[in-house]
Amino acid sequence: MDKLSLRALSNISNILNDDTSCPSERCMEIDQLMKSHSSEMDNIFDNLSRSKAVFQLLQIRSKNLVDKNYLERLSAEFLDRTAPRARAKNA
Repeated sequence: MDKLSLRALSNISNILNDDTSCPSERCMEIDQLMKSHSSEMDNIFDNLSRSKAVFQLLQIRSKNLVDKNYLERLSAEFLDRTAPRARAKNA
């Protein structure tokens, strides 16, 4: 969660420092960013369950949010099923 939040904060900082748009435009852009961030957080981290584990870990891994030490504890099959590149090939 922290990595995703840090990315959002970095994006907000970039928006705040963008002198090419007026303050009201920057506020609207930040509002949209936060809505998107909130939705993304909900999709990935809300209602964690075993039945959705593959999909949720796929999302987490596709965004580079998982610690490598955590992945080392998972089975090869589960890692394969949740690897973003492998999932894209099967889609």
